[in-house]
Amino acid sequence: MTYGMFMGCLVPNRYPGIEWATRYIFSKDQLNVPVEEVDEFACCPVPGIFYSADKDTWLPLAARNLVVAQDNGHEVLTLCNGCYMSLHKASEALQDPKRRSAVNKVLRGVGKRYVGEEVPTDGRIKQYRPIPVKHLVEVLIHDVGIEKIGNKCGPLN
Repeated sequence: MTYGMFMGCLVPNRYPGIEWATRYIFSKDQLNVPVEEVDEFACCPVPGIFYSADKDTWLPLAARNLVVAQDNGHEVLTLCNGCYMSLHKASEALQDPKRRSAVNKVLRGVGKRYVGEEVPTDGRIKQYRPIPVKHLVEVLIHDVGIEKIGNKCGPLN
């Protein structure tokens, strides 16, 4: 699986060191984690503002980012806790068929449609699951694994 690196609006501006370190440890010479830039990603949107104040505006904005990942065949990799919360909550909310339908009406205006990630089946019917949204720490622990990280780092004493 290739991750679509979601920078949001905060990471490049306020946390460039985290961005650099992530790119470095995921590089081919280090942990060799497949990550791609996705220029089409936009603001998450900020959960403290949109999610708290207007969920009907927040969800289509967040869903648009999930559609970008969906259309590129990516899982979403976030470095920012706020982006993680916003996109993860949106992915969960879009499991509700009524909310997904309402969001898709809005997304139709920009030529997008959220369906989720297709699940391999026997071919008779299509099944979908939510677009995975993962924080950097989740990817390191669960996907890369502590053993691989330890082998790359060597002994700490």
